Amino acid sequence: MTSQPFEACQKSDATLVSLFSHTQALRTIKGILNKLTPEKFERLLQQLLEVITTADVLRHTITLVFENAVEQPTYCAMYADLCLKLANELPSFPPPPGSDKPVQFRQILLNTCQDEFEGAEVLRQVCVCARARPRFPRGRL
Repeated sequence: MTSQPFEACQKSDATLVSLFSHTQALRTIKGILNKLTPEKFERLLQQLLEVITTADVLRHTITLVFENAVEQPTYCAMYADLCLKLANELPSFPPPPGSDKPVQFRQILLNTCQDEFEGAEVLRQVCVCARARPRFPRGRL
């Protein structure tokens, strides 16, 4: 009798536990970022540092910080400070499969900014094209 079904079940359980802990980490990070103010900055920074334990959680954290900075321009300087502190205090994470470069905060942030910039450029081009289209009065072609 082989133990393959048992091993598959163990791997499945490990995957579920990993997914659950990842989901919990993201929920915690969202909660921390929602509470973030200049007055609570240092305390909440320490909490963030404790929760960011994998490269995937780091990627999602950077995306959330970026979105918050764009949506809350009043706190943009605080989010910039947060990025600086996270970049200086978080460790590098192991490289993903097929790569030899470790995952670092700065690189993910740069990639996120580049992706957002390129996405915004495409959106601007679509808007320019939409404005350039001739418009016909209603009911006429």
